[in-house]
Amino acid sequence: TETVYGLGANAFDTTAVEKIFEIKGRPNDNPLIVHVHKDYDIKSLVSYIPDYAEKLAEKFLPGPLTMVYKSRNKVS
Repeated sequence: TETVYGLGANAFDTTAVEKIFEIKGRPNDNPLIVHVHKDYDIKSLVSYIPDYAEKLAEKFLPGPLTMVYKSRNKVS
């Protein structure tokens, strides 16, 4: 298994997100990952979810599945 340490913040809180960028020394054009709870309505955050992605989610979540979507820019 792999162990990774990370910093967490509320993705809807601009000040908190800016602090993560500052602490990590990360450029603003290098986006952060947003983790969501299984019951969260992901459709409110992304611009499009293809049918195949919904099928993958139904089959493999909860579980080790990473999906990348284009943001609606609702998070900071």
